Amino acid sequence: MKTAKLFSLTLGSLVVTLGGGYSLNKFIFNRYVEDSKILWETVKVHSNGTKECNYMEQLKVEEDLEKILKTWESSSQINKYCATYWSSNISGKTVPDKKNKILEYWIRSRTEDIINKVLKNEYFANVEVFEELDDELQKKKQDPPEPSTKESTDSGYTVNSLQDICHVDNKKDGSQWIILKCSKETKKNSVSAEKSS
Repeated sequence: MKTAKLFSLTLGSLVVTLGGGYSLNKFIFNRYVEDSKILWETVKVHSNGTKECNYMEQLKVEEDLEKILKTWESSSQINKYCATYWSSNISGKTVPDKKNKILEYWIRSRTEDIINKVLKNEYFANVEVFEELDDELQKKKQDPPEPSTKESTDSGYTVNSLQDICHVDNKKDGSQWIILKCSKETKKNSVSAEKSS
């Protein structure tokens, strides 16, 4: 009995010391990836508070990024879990009246070219801000980018085309990451900034 108490006390201390979450996961499991190994990473925050993460590690010389992205769903090189400190720190909240919606879309990489290639092949169904953007383009009689489906994946979005609806953090710190955050809030902020100028 004393051994069990000692074990649980030790384990509890370890959890408190490491802060739980990412640090504990990094210590106990081998499912974390250091930023230096990441080529690109995306996080979709769902209305029920859950996250859907995808990332890809740096390519070997002979690997073709576009070919890998075209087989996104079946590619073993695209990992489908939150494995970095960055993705683990993006938090979602439950929004009950937004059933089956993706409220935020985050993407990061060190080059705009890689982000554009990922955006071209990304599946944007149920991402709230992109659905609204397509509706607005229809009202203006412009052709919206073709909605990406599992069969047809060219979304037509690029970093430049999303600057008006997404918050773009372009290498402002020493990390050299370009980070896009797309949500209704970032879209509203960009619209109000345009009106004030």
